[in-house]
Amino acid sequence: MNIILNKKNMSVEEKNESLILKDIIHINKNVKLSYFDWSSYELGLSKEEQEERKKIEKLYSDTISSIHEFYIYNGKIIKIIDRNVVIDFGFKAEGVISLNEFQLPKVNDIIEVIVEKLDYKGRCIISYNKAKKLKSWEIIQEKFIKNEIIIFFVAARTKGGLIVVLFGIECFLPGSQIYIKPVKDFDFYVGKTMEGKIVKINNKKKNVVVSHKILIEKYIEKKKRKLISKLEKGQVLRGIVKNITHYGSFIDIGGGIDGLCHITDISWERIEHPSEKLEIGQTINFVILSIDKIKNRVQLGLKQLQSNPWNSLEEEIKKGKVVIGTVTVVTDYGAFVEIFPGVEGLVHVSEMSWSKT
Repeated sequence: MNIILNKKNMSVEEKNESLILKDIIHINKNVKLSYFDWSSYELGLSKEEQEERKKIEKLYSDTISSIHEFYIYNGKIIKIIDRNVVIDFGFKAEGVISLNEFQLPKVNDIIEVIVEKLDYKGRCIISYNKAKKLKSWEIIQEKFIKNEIIIFFVAARTKGGLIVVLFGIECFLPGSQIYIKPVKDFDFYVGKTMEGKIVKINNKKKNVVVSHKILIEKYIEKKKRKLISKLEKGQVLRGIVKNITHYGSFIDIGGGIDGLCHITDISWERIEHPSEKLEIGQTINFVILSIDKIKNRVQLGLKQLQSNPWNSLEEEIKKGKVVIGTVTVVTDYGAFVEIFPGVEGLVHVSEMSWSKT
């Protein structure tokens, strides 16, 4: 502490007072106040107040140490101040949530909250929305593990599918998982509630993929097993030609069951492709040749509904009879000749000519 005195303009009395003040200052520099608590003084607290403060800080510290980050607590709304909602969630420290997270909060409402951080006033900054999301995510995980049926709301369409809401969480419903057949009009489903199952979860990106198609497939599979259990070998069914391949034709016989009619069972005649006898959309009778109830497969036949031309062959031809036929296949060892519909004979290469060629 320094005091500057201007002695030139001082009176005798003022000079004497300055000497006394100087002596006092000199004496005070040598005094040490060991009994005085400077830290309490700087805080503006008495010794008793400081002890009380330490007790409060310990109690607060114990409370904070028992509060876990990102853990869901049950809380009670005790008051609403300005744009904040004050929550009592069982600890000495109160929690504060922005009013924006609520629609119509009321005092004494019980809600679930999650602790985010502490503010400069020692209050816990907690979140209602994040607690709901965390709780929803836990439910989604449980539903996925248990493979349970879920109900979701279709919120909007997006590239490649639909955005659906499940327990407040946005999920993705791919276009290929909406129905068993390709869907062209995604907007038809917007605003509707659908059932399905969770088929994929990305925990890192918090992405969820759901499917409605999977339920339809399971329903159809169950229905197919029930229908197949009633089918019998030799039973005649009316079906629709659904698809044609080089090896046969798939026939829709109802109930989601497609039977296969192999190319060799379509006609007694030799054909190069099933399309020679069948066309897509054609309705025709078929006979059940075999049933695989384990794999849900049905083998169908068309030519079996017609008489076998070989059975009446003895009445049509005799040894030595001259017949006219059509060459159907030529091989290195001879030629196959159709002499009646569904009946072919082999003309061996050695029987084709008297001369050697």
